Amino acid sequence: MSSMLNPQTGDLVWLPLEDSNFVKLKTMSMSQMSSMLRDDYRNSVYEAAIQKSIDSFRQHHNRNPIILDIGTGTGLLAMLCAKYGAEAVFAVEMFDLLAQTAQENINRNGMGEKIMIIQGRSSDIEALPVPVDIIVSELLDSALLGECVIPSHADAIARFMDPASYEGPNSYPLENRVVPHSAEMYATLVQSTEVNRMVSIHNLLPSELPGSDKTTIFRENEYSPNCAGGWGLFPVHWRQIVGRSKQRQQLARTAATSAADAQSRPHFDTTPAKTLSEAVPCMHAEFWHTNPQLTHKDNSGYAMFDTEIEVKEAGIMHGILFHWKAHLLSPALDPGDSIVYSTDPAVLAEYPFQDHWKQCVLPLPNPMQVYRGQILQLRVCHDDLRVWAFVTVSPTSPPPPANNAINMGFCGGNTAAVAGFSHHATPLAPPAADDGLESVLGKKRNRNAKEVKRSLSCMVSKEFQEAFAMPPCSCGWHLLNDNHTTSFWNDHAHRRHIQPLVLQSAEQIFQTFAQKYIDPVSGLLRLQVVTPETWATIKASSVYTVVDDGDGSLVAIMVAQALKERLQSIVAQTEAFARAAGIALGTYILPQIRVVSVEKRQFSRMFYLHLVHANDLAGSDDETAANTDFVTVSVVESLAGGAAGEGEGMDDDNNDGAAASDDSAIVGDLVLSLASRRQSTLNALPLWQALSFLYAARALTASHPSSATQILPSSAQIMMIPFQSAQLCRGHGPIHEPVRSLDHTAYDEQIAGIWSAFLYPYHTADYADMRYLAPQPVSVYSLDFTDPLNLRQQNYRKETTQLDLTTSLAQVRAQYGEQVAARIDGVIFFVQYHYTSSSGDVVVAPWNAWEHQFAPYEVQSVKFFASKYPVYDGGITQHGEEHGGHRGIQRLQVEVALDAASGETSDFEMSFAFF
Repeated sequence: MSSMLNPQTGDLVWLPLEDSNFVKLKTMSMSQMSSMLRDDYRNSVYEAAIQKSIDSFRQHHNRNPIILDIGTGTGLLAMLCAKYGAEAVFAVEMFDLLAQTAQENINRNGMGEKIMIIQGRSSDIEALPVPVDIIVSELLDSALLGECVIPSHADAIARFMDPASYEGPNSYPLENRVVPHSAEMYATLVQSTEVNRMVSIHNLLPSELPGSDKTTIFRENEYSPNCAGGWGLFPVHWRQIVGRSKQRQQLARTAATSAADAQSRPHFDTTPAKTLSEAVPCMHAEFWHTNPQLTHKDNSGYAMFDTEIEVKEAGIMHGILFHWKAHLLSPALDPGDSIVYSTDPAVLAEYPFQDHWKQCVLPLPNPMQVYRGQILQLRVCHDDLRVWAFVTVSPTSPPPPANNAINMGFCGGNTAAVAGFSHHATPLAPPAADDGLESVLGKKRNRNAKEVKRSLSCMVSKEFQEAFAMPPCSCGWHLLNDNHTTSFWNDHAHRRHIQPLVLQSAEQIFQTFAQKYIDPVSGLLRLQVVTPETWATIKASSVYTVVDDGDGSLVAIMVAQALKERLQSIVAQTEAFARAAGIALGTYILPQIRVVSVEKRQFSRMFYLHLVHANDLAGSDDETAANTDFVTVSVVESLAGGAAGEGEGMDDDNNDGAAASDDSAIVGDLVLSLASRRQSTLNALPLWQALSFLYAARALTASHPSSATQILPSSAQIMMIPFQSAQLCRGHGPIHEPVRSLDHTAYDEQIAGIWSAFLYPYHTADYADMRYLAPQPVSVYSLDFTDPLNLRQQNYRKETTQLDLTTSLAQVRAQYGEQVAARIDGVIFFVQYHYTSSSGDVVVAPWNAWEHQFAPYEVQSVKFFASKYPVYDGGITQHGEEHGGHRGIQRLQVEVALDAASGETSDFEMSFAFF
């Protein structure tokens, strides 16, 4: 199946493909396989571990081992096993295209007789021809356990190894037979507002609109302010977070001394990102057990660890940073503990950049002010796949310094789960003896890894597991939005755009509404006297409909609140006039604005319906009170489908929504607003977001040709900027060299024709060496949403743009004072939206001109060039033999085309040329 946009509706659809191999190739080229193969730190420690493991086994048994490689990928670990003398290797890979690639790599390295590729999951294999002696895998992710290393190893040991070979006094121990052997997690307290924005719902934009005293209610229940999010850990590049923080501080200093007035200066968050403690071992996991309590079959792999962390630097704790250190061999085989891999940012800084293993953060729902010397108690839990944690102030913590204001707010956990837990920082209660713990967890601070290992507790009772289960989302926001979208709504820079956008959209709607429904002389609403027989007809014709194609946006509610406030005094004056004129309530109708929010996901509809009711925007069935419903919000799946309350287990109390879901109910004037640019299903495809909105606008205006339809945003531009980044390119594309002296050309050939043929989604702000080869992005294609019906008659339209790279490179070097290398690796595309109305033009884009980079939560579409072309910079850089003496390109030409009139699924077509 492949996803496409339906040009009739703008919806994402899935279509069967005749060539499934095409999708698999594209998926493989998008994976992190290139990053892993280029990570020599990873590959070298695995090679050393495999060599030592085989040598040790051979010395003990006087024969070569038979090895199982779980998740072989391109076959690298299997080939290393064969290289160092394995008798035979069973290499298992569930992704069929990778399995084929591994087989070809193995054949080219002359190892086909020793290695057998088995396509599938190891857990699905019924039996192997012979028992295995050693198990090798690389099933670790940034959060350590997310690729099922514990249950996969336990299952393989139980079914594919002979217990007699590792049990008994003279046997070769099981823990010497598994690579990797174990790992520790380390925790560091961190201060970072960027981390806080990933989950915080306290400042969701906008809690208050400028010029408004009406606070939009974004919380669902009393537990929401302390909602821990229902997630585990988020992978991050901590060094990049610190680097962005330092850059913002520098830009804030520059902006403060600039000639720009204070009103136009951007807001920079100058809170420094930093660590507040040392890294402390907090969890230990072993991968060589067959204990059923470490598998999903019994105890869900649940284990729990307590440790204490001392604050080394005062600050605001926004979260906990985790990294891990994997021990590839047992202490008996590696007594010096030298064959290890660590995701410690300080360790990774010593090696070339890699993008497949990062650090992880656990953001706290409530930031906590901490002081030097304070002791915090950390409880880390894990099951088969997930790691989560709770933190609070330790009862052994010394008192705060005098005159030191400390926020002792609760910082995580299930507040209703355990007696003693509250919204305040209460000590984590140790489990009672009858909870089945093997031992009471220690209180010693800064324990070493061996002490953490000894605190492993597998015998935790079911009741205690439930008490300290991963905290569920109690507010709804974290289920509806991922951490990137939550960061988007929390971003102060975004607030500068979205607040005027909301107010401008509301004002534009109001002005159009006023032309038809407000008397220009009296300034009052035009009321209509009705009878019971004419009530329904006149009410239907007195509705002004606004459609928000939101799919997860907040704008429908925000615009409705702004309109309600704008109309409140006018409605009150009109009702006072009616009373003075003797017109009884219930015998007249006032015009109404109905905001229809199209939410395609079921949970999104359920959640927004709660918000609509919480903000008194649902409307009423009481005809005598109908005039109070002068602004209402309806939540629907589509304009041709049912409302949120119909047939989906919801209370059927959103009658306005049911009416608005019928095309016949959309009468009068209509405004369609994209709102947030963040349709949930298309966050990683910014160009498709714009195209989807174009098709949705066309469909809606086509179904209501008599409406004086206005479209917001009014237009969009596809923007492009060329870049160079060795870090980004390391994780994408062919390897072009052997990996640990092993031929990997089969992998390169598999992705050669496709890795540079498409646009790929990346958070480009995560790459510290990212350099842009133009002072600002340039527009390469424009979309006009104001008259989308004309697109049905438009022919194939193409726009051609040329960028003078030589001039742009000189401008970049002069503007930023750095010697940007004269090389172009590719181009980045994003979409810039214009909300144009009589009151001005609000531009919304992910590009921050002041910071000269993209927001870290935004995804851009990246086009890689197969050849890394040198750029002619006037002769400053001399290009050598690696470029064949090429003096460098001077201009880049980009052609972007779209056949929007086609009835078939369509997409942008792009071509590139160099001069």
